[in-house]
Parts: sequence; structure tokens; C-alpha cells
Amino acid sequence: MLSALLVMLEIAVVLGAVLGFAAIKFRVEGNPMVDKIDAILPQT
Repeated sequence: MLSALLVMLEIAVVLGAVLGFAAIKFRVEGNPMVDKIDAILPQT
């Protein structure tokens, strides 16, 4: 049972590292469509 827990922990750590790397690698600075819509709509 301990080995199963360790395997699940290892999988969680690896997937967390992959997600962290992907979040940094594929970061988006801004959405140009949102900027265009924000410029058109009146601000309150």
C-alpha cells in the first residue's frame, strides 16, 4: 500500500512540474481581442 501511495505522489509531482513548465513556456502577455473590445465599450 505504501508503494502505491509513493507512485501516486510521484505522478502528481511530475504532472505538477509539467503544468508549471507549460504555464511558463506558453504564457500569453495579453489578448488583443479583449483590448479592442475594451477600447470600444464605454468605461464606468
